[in-house]
Amino acid sequence: MRVSGGEGCCLRQSRMISTLPDPCILTARDLACRRNERSLFTGLSFAVSGGSGLALTGPNGVGKTSLLRVLAGLLRAEAGTVSIAPALPDLDLPQRSVFVSSRDPLKGALTVRELLAGWQAIVFAGEGGSVDGALQAFDLAALAGVPCAYLSSGQRRRVSLARLKLSSSANRPVWLLDEPTNALDAAARSRLAAVVGDHLAAGGMVVAATHDPLGWPDLAALDLGAHVAGRQAKAALA
Repeated sequence: MRVSGGEGCCLRQSRMISTLPDPCILTARDLACRRNERSLFTGLSFAVSGGSGLALTGPNGVGKTSLLRVLAGLLRAEAGTVSIAPALPDLDLPQRSVFVSSRDPLKGALTVRELLAGWQAIVFAGEGGSVDGALQAFDLAALAGVPCAYLSSGQRRRVSLARLKLSSSANRPVWLLDEPTNALDAAARSRLAAVVGDHLAAGGMVVAATHDPLGWPDLAALDLGAHVAGRQAKAALA
């Protein structure tokens, strides 16, 4: 992987791909992002290849979540480009990614199983993941019949992350995770690490915004705070 300085998930179905194209590379070039008239970052470039990941670090407000939303197609970049190679007909990056927000927007009236079944039918149709597999991966089987409104914050986080197991690494190689370990205990973090490890082993990639050490394999770091500070220092010297 190359790195240089320079809420919910997408509700669009995509056709099934039997195998993951090789190599698969996510590339961002000269990205700039502005929110509420404030420039978050400019000239940001990096590349993530299949089988590896990138941790976005830095203090609050430097643009970690905004960068994930740009990659997910939920926020328009002020400048720059994002691409995934090889390109596939009729499939853009949002259709080849899963974005898990930090906010866990679950429908409280639905049970855990009903919610996962809805995601499976609407978002991940035909991708091969099973509701039972998702429940097992995040130790949610005992909560399958519980309405989401009654879940603790850690349980809600596990339900949000369980959608990852409904997707196919071939169809959606890019996982975009915003503070994925928030509210998780040690056992749940271990389960998440195992799911991420399987995804990377299958040739997928992960970009995660985090304040915590993740300890996942093949994970590089991009400190957006240092990137912003470096550009500000250059501007002051100019």
